[in-house]
Amino acid sequence: MLCRKHEQEVNNQPRRSKWIKAKNHCQNFSQLFETCVLQEDVPDLIKQLSRGPNSIAKRYSGYLINGYRFHVRQRDARRKTQNSGVTLVASTTSFASSKDKNMIAADLTYYGRIVDIVELDYYNHFKLNLITHKFMKMSHLNI
Repeated sequence: MLCRKHEQEVNNQPRRSKWIKAKNHCQNFSQLFETCVLQEDVPDLIKQLSRGPNSIAKRYSGYLINGYRFHVRQRDARRKTQNSGVTLVASTTSFASSKDKNMIAADLTYYGRIVDIVELDYYNHFKLNLITHKFMKMSHLNI
């Protein structure tokens, strides 16, 4: 609901292009989220999210999830078998350029390698694992 509210505020600026409106929404939402959560009655989990994670994080060279083992690319470089490859199909909207006025929606397929695995701690309320990838579009490959 907060996201839609912010998007409506940004879209109420009639003389701005759609590209500028989308950019403003992405850049300013996190600040609005933090401020709004402090003023409203929201669940504790949402308040913890708005504070952001602890500044100390853990880094891992491997990760096991749902029976699948993944490694970072640097670790795979020393091994005969590799487990750092990932594929992602992303549904996205974008502009062809900053001068373009119409957004387009598309499914894009990417192939990537895991570069880093970091665990963020939200002050012992919960932990979140981030997996950083280097991706390239599959549509540009002649496979």
